[in-house]
Amino acid sequence: MSNLFVYKIIFVIEIYIGELLFGITLKKKPLFWLRLIFGILLNIGFALLLGLLPIGSTFVTTLVFPLIFLFSIGVLKFSFDRSLITMVFIGFAAYTVQHFSYELTSFVMSLIIWDRPPIYDMYASNILFFKEFSLHTFFYCWIYFFCFVASYILFYYLFAKRIERKKDFYVKSDTMLIFVGVGLFIDILFNSLIVAFGNSEDIVTGLINNLYNCFCCVLLLYALFTMIDSTRVKKENQTLQALWKRAEEQYNLSKENIDMINVKCHDLKHQIRELKGQKTISSESLQDIEGSVGFYDSFVKTSNEAINVILTEKSIRCYKNNIALSVIANGEIMSFMNEVDIYSLFGNALDNAIEACLKIEDTNKRVISLAIENKINMISIVISNSFSGNIIFDEEGLPKTTKEKNGYHGFGTKSIKAIVDKYNGTLNIKVIDNVFYLMILIPQNENNLHD
Repeated sequence: MSNLFVYKIIFVIEIYIGELLFGITLKKKPLFWLRLIFGILLNIGFALLLGLLPIGSTFVTTLVFPLIFLFSIGVLKFSFDRSLITMVFIGFAAYTVQHFSYELTSFVMSLIIWDRPPIYDMYASNILFFKEFSLHTFFYCWIYFFCFVASYILFYYLFAKRIERKKDFYVKSDTMLIFVGVGLFIDILFNSLIVAFGNSEDIVTGLINNLYNCFCCVLLLYALFTMIDSTRVKKENQTLQALWKRAEEQYNLSKENIDMINVKCHDLKHQIRELKGQKTISSESLQDIEGSVGFYDSFVKTSNEAINVILTEKSIRCYKNNIALSVIANGEIMSFMNEVDIYSLFGNALDNAIEACLKIEDTNKRVISLAIENKINMISIVISNSFSGNIIFDEEGLPKTTKEKNGYHGFGTKSIKAIVDKYNGTLNIKVIDNVFYLMILIPQNENNLHD
């Protein structure tokens, strides 16, 4: 058994510890731990199979480790219910921390013994140096373990904790991710060149190389997490701007509608004067009067400003399209939720409901109902609407039909599900007797948020 044989197994374990360090809060697939353990065993087997390749130099040996790392990306995708690009991000972060801990160990060992660090020998194919256990070997093992643990704890608090459960975690900059991956690969190869072809007696150059590699790892991690932070902030700012824009539109609509109501009131005075001379009032006149003031009912007021904005906007749209909208909303119970999430959740749900109602020709059958209630420390949200047609659900229970085929085409339901999942809630969609039901249950505990 060679040093390299053992180190490849150690490398696999280090990579997965790092990947769990950064990805433990991500959404997981069923039987996650079984999937992960099975994948790790396969990864170890793959790493050992690579030992059958005709490998000579330390430089060529280094190329084996990126292959082992790429295999781990597939295992992550097999275990986590997130996109491939997110798994690549987590993998790059883990590999960077692993490489940092390796360089830190080399630096500490070189300082202590002022010689070529024993950790370099782990790339060699000679007989395992741990075979003859000594005090020095015991000492080196503890240095390795301490540097490994210290590095992972350090980067957990500096970077991994930024992946907060209550925040959306999206990686959209593929180009930036590629640049970071290339930078990490070049750094590893550069280090291999120093180890393989450098002067083993030049300790100072080795120490500088270790520090340089550690610095590069920190910069790469900073680039990675600056990318996702800016992406998340940009996404939230864009949605917030949309929310503010809608709020401004609501204000302008309110002013316009008040002016319109004033005009209608002036017209009603003349109608009332004319009605004074009549013994009876026609139904047409009553409908005209009712229609004149009906628009005023479109304004929704709850104890939650975000709900007010979206419901008022959709109420006006419903009024203009002859859709009866009834609302029972306790907005206060949703105060712990992010206003951007509230706006997106109800915006998508009501847009879909309105689109479904518009497909119904009989305007008397266009009905939407919304209820937000507190049920035993759970937020119950039920949105129902008139529905006509057939619907097919996918494996996640979401509508699979298209807009051209169906009134409720499912657009936005993935966004709704993402928000519900974020707050540890459940989403249920069904159609009963030509009524489409979207039912949501969310725990009233903001500490239960996850990615």
